[in-house]
Amino acid sequence: MGGAVDDGGGGELDVFDAGRCGGGGYELGVAVGRRFGEAIRSRMSGDAVLRRRLLPFASTAPGRALVDALRDANRARYPRYWDEMVGTADGSGVPLLHVILVNFRKELLPFITEEEDQHHHREDEAAAVAADADDDCSDVLIVGESAAIAAHNEDANVALLGHTYVVKATSPDGSSSFTAYTYAGELPTCAFGFNSNGVAFTLDSVPPASGEVVAGAIARNFVSRDLLEATSLEDAMNRVSSPAMSVGHSYNLMDVRRRRIVNVETASGNRFSVREAAAAPFFHANMYRHLQVNQGNNLELPIKFKKKIRIACVYAQCDTMLPLAAENLKCLILAPDFLLAMYPVPRCLGLTILRERDVCWEYCDKMEGNKVRCRFCYKVLNGGISRLKFHLSQISSKGVNPCTKVKPDVIEKVKAVIAAKEEHRETQVLKRQRDTELSVRPRRIRDLPSQPTSPERATSPAITSTSDQTQFLALEVSTPVLKLSSVTNKARSAPQSEAERCIAEFFFENKLDYNIADSVSYRHMMEALGGQGFRGPSAEVLKTKWLHKLKSEVLQKTKEIEKDWATTGCTILADSWTDNKSKALINFSVSSPLGTFFLKTVDASPHIKSHQLYELFDDVIREVGPDNVVQIITDRNINYGSVDKLIMQNYNTIFWSPCASSCVNSMLDDFSKIDWVNRCICQAQTITRFVYNNKWVLDLMRKCIAGQELVCSGITKCVSDFLTLQSLLRYRPKLKQMFHSSDYASSSYANRSLSSSCVEILDDDEFWRAVEEIAAVSEPLLRVMRDVSGGKAAIGYIYESMTKVMDSIRTYYIMDEGKCKSFLDIVEQKWQVELHSPLHSAAAFLNPSIQYNPEVKFFSSIKEEFYHVLDKVLTVPDQRQGITVELHAFRKAQGMFGSNIAKEARNNTSPGMWWEQYGDSAPSLQHAAVRIVSQVCSTLTFQRDWSIIVRNHSEKRNKLDKEALADQAYVHYNFMLHSDSKMKKGDGDPIALDAIDMTSPWVEDSDSPNLAQWLDRFPSALDGDLNTRQFGGSIFGTNDTLFGL
Repeated sequence: MGGAVDDGGGGELDVFDAGRCGGGGYELGVAVGRRFGEAIRSRMSGDAVLRRRLLPFASTAPGRALVDALRDANRARYPRYWDEMVGTADGSGVPLLHVILVNFRKELLPFITEEEDQHHHREDEAAAVAADADDDCSDVLIVGESAAIAAHNEDANVALLGHTYVVKATSPDGSSSFTAYTYAGELPTCAFGFNSNGVAFTLDSVPPASGEVVAGAIARNFVSRDLLEATSLEDAMNRVSSPAMSVGHSYNLMDVRRRRIVNVETASGNRFSVREAAAAPFFHANMYRHLQVNQGNNLELPIKFKKKIRIACVYAQCDTMLPLAAENLKCLILAPDFLLAMYPVPRCLGLTILRERDVCWEYCDKMEGNKVRCRFCYKVLNGGISRLKFHLSQISSKGVNPCTKVKPDVIEKVKAVIAAKEEHRETQVLKRQRDTELSVRPRRIRDLPSQPTSPERATSPAITSTSDQTQFLALEVSTPVLKLSSVTNKARSAPQSEAERCIAEFFFENKLDYNIADSVSYRHMMEALGGQGFRGPSAEVLKTKWLHKLKSEVLQKTKEIEKDWATTGCTILADSWTDNKSKALINFSVSSPLGTFFLKTVDASPHIKSHQLYELFDDVIREVGPDNVVQIITDRNINYGSVDKLIMQNYNTIFWSPCASSCVNSMLDDFSKIDWVNRCICQAQTITRFVYNNKWVLDLMRKCIAGQELVCSGITKCVSDFLTLQSLLRYRPKLKQMFHSSDYASSSYANRSLSSSCVEILDDDEFWRAVEEIAAVSEPLLRVMRDVSGGKAAIGYIYESMTKVMDSIRTYYIMDEGKCKSFLDIVEQKWQVELHSPLHSAAAFLNPSIQYNPEVKFFSSIKEEFYHVLDKVLTVPDQRQGITVELHAFRKAQGMFGSNIAKEARNNTSPGMWWEQYGDSAPSLQHAAVRIVSQVCSTLTFQRDWSIIVRNHSEKRNKLDKEALADQAYVHYNFMLHSDSKMKKGDGDPIALDAIDMTSPWVEDSDSPNLAQWLDRFPSALDGDLNTRQFGGSIFGTNDTLFGL
C-alpha cells in the first residue's frame, strides 16, 4: 500500500504502508529495503559524504574502531532497531557497512581529521563537506488559546534529493502505529513523524564544537527511531534525554491529549534542557537556544552548494474553522484530532494554518450560514455536514429525511464514515476510563507516569515554561477498535465448545485450582461473558474431558516435531530441583529447531542414592531415540558424577554439555562477590529500598522517569543485580534531579536518615564510577545470557561470544592490570573448566558468519576439536569418503557455498537453515553441520514453577491423583513453552521479568524483621534450602489444595 506526493525537489515522495511486521525489527527493515531499494542504492552511489569521507575513514584503524564502538553501543541499547537497519541493507541489496555509515554520519564526521581528508582531491573534499554541512532544518512553535502549530522546514543535503520517502508501520499486535518521513537507507525518521499514541515530533540539527562530541556513544538516528515508539510526551522526553548520546540534537515534541509542545535540546554526557512553547512564537534554527553548550558554527557555506531539499510540514490543531491553503499543497494527512500538511516551499515559511476537511463535502455544496445542498437530490439541509451524513446514509436520525437518489456505494461509504466516528468516540471514552484507572494504581513500564499523592505541591522539575497558563497542541491517530457490543455479540455467538476450550486453557496455563469452577462467582462471571445460561466447564469436566483432550493434542504436536529430528537432531534438556538433602527431581525436555517440549519429570532421589543415574538417562535416550540425540545439557543443581563419561562411552555420537545460562550466571555471581562490586551493589540497594518502601517517593520517582521502573527483576538474582545497576545508571540524572528538587526538599521524607544516605550516595562520583565500570564489564556477559536463553539455537555463536567477553574485559581494563585479572580469571576459569564443550568449537567452525569472517582469529584453536566432533558424528563409511573435498569446498566458498545468495545469507540466516539451503553440494558435511549447529546450549527455555512437580513427588498420594497431577504438569509446561515461543518474537528482554520480585534485596523493607526472624515462625515447613526456584511449593501444608487434587 502507498501513494506519492511531491518531494520538494521536483520528484515524487513515496508513501509506503508496511502494515504489521514481525516483532524483531528485521522484517520491517527488509520490507522497507525492498520497497525503496532503487532509491537507497541510488542514494548510496551518489552520496559524496559517504564516498569521499565516510568509507575512506572506515577503512582506517581508528575508523574501524569507532564504527565498532558505535555498533556495540547502539546494538546493545536498541537491538530491534539495529536488526531493522540490517534488514534495510538486506532488503535493498546494498552493503551493510554503507547503511551503518550513513546512520552514524553525525557521530563519525567530527573524528575525520584534515590529514585524513587530504587523501582526496580538494574539489571532491569541498563538495563532500558542503553536502553534509547544510542539512539544517528550522521550526516555529506556537501554542495559543485557540490553536497550536509546529511549522517545520526540512533542509537536507543534495545527496538526498529524490531519495526520501514516508514509512508507515503497525506494531505486531496492532496496538499502535507510526508515520515517518525518512531519508533513503536510514532509520525512520531523521526529520519528522508521529504515532497513534498521540505523540508527534520534528528534529533540528545543532552543531556542537568538536570537544563536545563523545566517541562511540548512542547515535541520533537510533534515538529518533525510538521516539516513534513513545507512549506519551513524558515518555518521549525520557527517550531523548536518557541515552548517553555522542552528539546533541534538538527535538520538538508534541502531545495531542493536552495540546502541548516542548523543545528539548540535548548534548553528550546526558545533558538536556526543556523549553515549553507558548503564545509567543518560538523559533529554532540549528543553534542551541537554552542549553549551555560550547557550539560550533556550520552556517558559513559556499552558495553553490545550497541546492537542498526543502519540504515544510505543519502540524496543526485549531478550535475554529480556518481556510485551507490549497495552492502548492502536496500532501494532506488527516486524523481524528489533527492534520499534517506538507508543502514544497522556499526557505522562508509562509503557510496558512489548516483544518481537516470532511470527506463528505464532495457530496454537497456549501450554502449560506450552516446550510448545505445535497448533490444527488438537491435538497437544502440545515445543520451542516453532520445532518448531510444521515441524509445520505439513509439512517433515521435527528428528523433528517433520507436521500432517495443517492448511489448505493455512497450510502455504504457514508455509513462507514459514521461508524468510524462512533468507534473513535467510544475509543476515547475507553481511553479516558483506562487513564482514570491507571492514575490510581502503580504504573508499569510504558504506562503514563503516576502523580505524587502528597500534601506538598508536586510539579515536574524537568520543564521550564514560557507561560503559566498554556493550551497545547494535540496529535492523535488512533487505530479503530471494535465496539464492546460487537465483542459481546461475538462471544455469545461463539460455539460453546470453543468457549470451554479457552477457559480450560486458561486454567491449565495458570495452574488454577479446579474447584474454582464450582464457585458462585465463577458462574456469575461465565454468565456475564457468555450470556444467561452459559456456565462454563465444571471442575469435573476440566480434570477429565479437557485434561485428556489437551494432553492428546500436545502429544500430537510433539509427534509432528519428532519427524524433523532425523534431519536436525535434538537436544535432551535436564533441568533439576533439589532440597540439598534427600530429594532431587529432574525435568526432561527435548529441544530442536521446530520447538521445545516438556517430556516428563523423574524422581531422581533413589537413583542418586544408589548411584544409578546412568539408567535414568539411558531410559530417556531410548525413549527419544539414540540416533536423534546430538547432546544432553544439564544444569548445576545435581552432581551427576561420571554419568557424562558413561553416556558418551556407550553412545559414541552423543555429547554431554553443561548449561551455558547456568555457567554464565555463575560468572556473574562471582563478579558480584568482588569486594568493591558488592559494596557498590549494597549502596545501590540503599537507594532502591528507600524509594520502593515509601509510596510518595515511589510515585515521584515514576513520574520523573516517565512511568518506568528503577528496579529490574531478572531470571536469576545475579541478573537482577546487574540489570538494576544499568537502570540506575540510565536514570542517574533524573534520580539526582528528583532528590534535589524543591518538591522533594519540602517533603517530610527529605529529613529522614535514609534519605540523607541516598543523597550522599547519589552525589558520590566514586559510586557512579563504580556503577559505570560494573555496567560496562557485565554487559557482554548479559548479552551472552540473552543469546543463549529462551530456546535459541545459539550453539554456533557461544564460542565467539565468550571470546568477545574476554576481549572486552582486556580492552576495558587495558590500563588496570589488577582489575583486568580479577574479572578475566573468573571468566576464563569457568569457560575452560565448566562451560566449554568440543561441540561449541565444531559449531563455531561450521557457522558461516564466523567461517567467512576475516577478522576471526581463533580457527587454529578450534580446528582440532572440530575434527574430533566430525569423527564422532560421521559414523557411516560412505559419509567419510568425500568429506575432505567437501570441507575444502566449504572453506574456500566453492560451488553453492560461493553463490551470491549464499554469501548474502551468511550473516542474517540461522546456521542450520543456511546449511539446509546451500549445503547440497557437500551432502555428508551438510548432514553433520545441520545436526551440530541446530542445537541449543542452555536448559533455560522458560521460567518453571516447580510447585506442581514438588507437590506431586513430596507427599503420599493416590495413584490416580499422581497420574492426574503429572498430566496437569505435562499440559501446563507445554502450554508455557508454546506461549513463550510466541512471546520471543516480540521485543521483550529474554532475561528480564515483567513483574518486580517484591522479596528481592532491591525492594525489601529494611525496617521489617529480618528473614531469620520470619523463618523462626515456620521451623518445620521451611527447613532446608531457601532457593525459591528450587524450593517451589513445599510451603503448602498437607491439607492445602492444588488443582483441586
